[in-house]
Amino acid sequence: MSPRATYQYEIFVEVPVPSGEFYSYVRLCWDRQGREVTRCMASFEIEVAGRVYQVVRYDTDDGEFHRHHAGFPEPSEERTYLPNIHPNERLAYAAEDIKRNREPWTRMVLENVTLPIEERANEERD
Repeated sequence: MSPRATYQYEIFVEVPVPSGEFYSYVRLCWDRQGREVTRCMASFEIEVAGRVYQVVRYDTDDGEFHRHHAGFPEPSEERTYLPNIHPNERLAYAAEDIKRNREPWTRMVLENVTLPIEERANEERD
């Protein structure tokens, strides 16, 4: 995949989690011309043990607004096109969809991630 051009605007919204073992957030990026959003991207990301996993992504990189299906360790290239959403409402749509689905997506990541094992027992023996 070729590198994407940077966006004019980018914000991160932290999603509260019940434990301190990982962090999750929604990343929202967009370009605009006047009052119109011309390009956008939203993603749900989870950071576990210093590694960031982008779970699902919504974007307009091929010209049409679409969602890459949630996957691990990265979103699938399989897409669902979302054509009837006004450009200025696309990020709000993505944020609401993430809010509705974040719990099963979070479980999917946490069930599949391999955490680094600390070998304290060996250190104590030395």
